[in-house]
Amino acid sequence: MSDIEKIIDIIITVRKKIKDDTDVVWAGYDSPTELQVEIDSNLKELQNGNLDKLDTFKNHFLPTATFQEVSLSNGWGDELIKLAEEYDKLYEKLKKNNSQHTTMAIHNKGFIAKLKNWFS
Repeated sequence: MSDIEKIIDIIITVRKKIKDDTDVVWAGYDSPTELQVEIDSNLKELQNGNLDKLDTFKNHFLPTATFQEVSLSNGWGDELIKLAEEYDKLYEKLKKNNSQHTTMAIHNKGFIAKLKNWFS
């Protein structure tokens, strides 16, 4: 299983915890449905390759942010801590790898441009 698949599994685990009777008041949502729709929409974009959504979910996992507030209000705070720690590890790994690939691509473009200039 890839790191992105592991992250998606973590998000799905959190999403499954949010049911129609979930208390979301402290998280700033009017209803559980509102939060469910937001998670589902962002998750779908992530599954379709929009890696910017990693940052969106990272913000939800921050202390005193959405997922912590919901988990504490609904009795699964300890489980969320473990999920958040795993998310953070995978997030940092993916961001580091993405940064290295971006840096390599920039350097390769520069190198290719120099080659083109030499042979033109």
